[in-house]
Order: sequence, then structure tokens, then C-alpha cells
Amino acid sequence: MDYSDMLNVLTVPNLTNPTQILDSWGLDPEKYSKKLLLYGFELTTNLKRETLINNTKFKEFFKSIKDDIFVNSANELETLEKYLKKFNFNKKDRNC
Repeated sequence: MDYSDMLNVLTVPNLTNPTQILDSWGLDPEKYSKKLLLYGFELTTNLKRETLINNTKFKEFFKSIKDDIFVNSANELETLEKYLKKFNFNKKDRNC
């Protein structure tokens, strides 16, 4: 998944900010506040989702945290799979 794919699946309002974007990727925004500053952003910087695709500074920020996003996604998937197995959601006959 690349930058444009990640932007296409964002579940944030059109007028958003890095806090909302990081949260939607499952990351703690406070952890990235200093890194954002390196790219010219603050946690509350107003951003239009539709223009992020062409925002080179935000794209560079994304590249710098891409691994964190994917590691977090893998961890969330593993947690979900454990949860589903715990409650046997794969069972065919549930007697509902």
C-alpha cells in the first residue's frame, strides 16, 4: 500500500489535521508531534484531505512513519484474530 492508497482509505473529515490522521492510522499523535514539526506541521494544522495527495511535505512525513503504520496495523489484526478465536466466531452452527 502506498501513500495515495493510504489517503484514499482515510476516515477523516475533508478539513482535518495530523491528530485525526494519525489517530485514524492507529498511532498516538503526541508521539509524532516533534517529527511533524520537522515537516512544518503541528498536531492541529488544518489540512484538506483532498489536497494531501499533492502535499509533498506531508508525503515525506508519511514516508518517515510508514513502517510504524504497518507495524501497528499488523498488531491490530493479530489482536482482532485472537479476539475472534476466543469467542469462536468461525463456528458454523451458532444455534442463534
